[in-house]
Amino acid sequence: MAHKSLTKAIAKSLQAGNICYVHRQSREIIAVADIEEGVEVSTDQQAQIERLEANIKKYYKVPKMSAEEEIHVMHDFAKEDVAHTVRKELVNALRRTNPKRNFLRIVENQEDLYEFWLVFQAKWYQEWVRGYLLDVYRY
Repeated sequence: MAHKSLTKAIAKSLQAGNICYVHRQSREIIAVADIEEGVEVSTDQQAQIERLEANIKKYYKVPKMSAEEEIHVMHDFAKEDVAHTVRKELVNALRRTNPKRNFLRIVENQEDLYEFWLVFQAKWYQEWVRGYLLDVYRY
């Protein structure tokens, strides 16, 4: 079973927009910013990426959640114990164009709901990381 502190650290880094590499033996986590094509890479980032690529067989790669998976998390949140009117508003936001942006706009405008969302999302990400490590890498 994956260590709780490890999955928590990986989940936190993934939520920050990074891709994580976990050393197979030491369980050291190396977080690399998810760099889009055409974006300038600093020399430090380039050196870190080259070091990883040279020893890639020693690491597990944990990518960010896909956009579809993030939308799935939002749908699960809408099913949670929130007020009926808010639930309806969230479900409608997820049906429109740009569902992620619409969903976040609703959630961010209500402080209590936003805090509930952040906790829900963190727990979901941790569970996703744990499942990813167990399923994909037989960790």
